[in-house]
Amino acid sequence: FYSLILLSLFTLIDNNLNAQTKLHDVSGLITFSSFHQGGVDQSHLEIIQYPLINQEFVLVQLDSLGGKPHKFSKFKTDSEGQFDLELPTGIYGIVLEQDLRKLKMGQFTPQGSESGDQWSSASETWGMASAIIVDENVQGIRLNRHTSSICYMCP
Repeated sequence: FYSLILLSLFTLIDNNLNAQTKLHDVSGLITFSSFHQGGVDQSHLEIIQYPLINQEFVLVQLDSLGGKPHKFSKFKTDSEGQFDLELPTGIYGIVLEQDLRKLKMGQFTPQGSESGDQWSSASETWGMASAIIVDENVQGIRLNRHTSSICYMCP
């Protein structure tokens, strides 16, 4: 009788450990695009996204949506800007190494930047729809780095 109870208990523990360590396939593409304008309006130009190849990123895990992100691991995009990871269930984001020191609550993409004066402005933004919620396989994640600059005084 006791051996049956012990066997049931070990089976329950083993099933619970397997459920906690199940890995999910997570894949996507990281790209960059840019827009630079002199004094002539070029707002009709198509902005093309190019793969961000062989670039290293840091995968962060968030305690909850809007929670504090913590470094989970590093990965590198391939020669086509693609990445393919195996992750346990959780909430993740993708940032740059230099962002780790200044991660903000809920941050799941790299820190952007903005600068300018009366003659010009420049910005860098990172776009991804939301944090990556992994509780099954997730394909087709898109992260785009966009830079733009405008010269107000240029011809």
